[in-house]
Amino acid sequence: MNSARRFSLAALAAAAACALPGCRADAPPEAAQRNVFRPAFGFGVDMPGGWTVRDLDGDVVLEAVAVRRAEPAAGRPRSTPVIQVLVIERDAVTLEGWADDAIADAQNLDGALAVVRREPARLADGRAALRVDLENPRGVEPQIQRMLLTLGEGRAYALLATAAQSQWPGIEEAVARCFGSLVIW
Repeated sequence: MNSARRFSLAALAAAAACALPGCRADAPPEAAQRNVFRPAFGFGVDMPGGWTVRDLDGDVVLEAVAVRRAEPAAGRPRSTPVIQVLVIERDAVTLEGWADDAIADAQNLDGALAVVRREPARLADGRAALRVDLENPRGVEPQIQRMLLTLGEGRAYALLATAAQSQWPGIEEAVARCFGSLVIW
């Protein structure tokens, strides 16, 4: 067999292998420059400086949790702001359907959550996304959860930031930079 034919067969075999479920294209260069880079899950993101990043396991991939410790208020404990990246293997879903599912899941966990904002957004590469803000007015202190939802090839991504309403002014800029840095492939 000549070398051109062997090369063609090797190229076809490589293409066929990448057509298998779970095979992903190479990460874009900007993804590898992020301070949290997870090629197995197809994302890179810049978590805020000074936050602790840890990886978690679970049935639904829950990855790269950034936690900034909050100073307790006089006489009462304060919640801890958290940023999470969820990556879910998922086919045949629209962005609007993914948002509906994510909101329903959050509201199933806490029936007091109400949608206060739902608007189109874009990732840095122009990919369509949705920003959803949920609010829970109950409890010791009202909580806000901001979601950035988008879709990749066979995957649904959610970048979530959760904090007490009073903590948002101190973290909003860092959360916006984090959300603006998300790269998926």
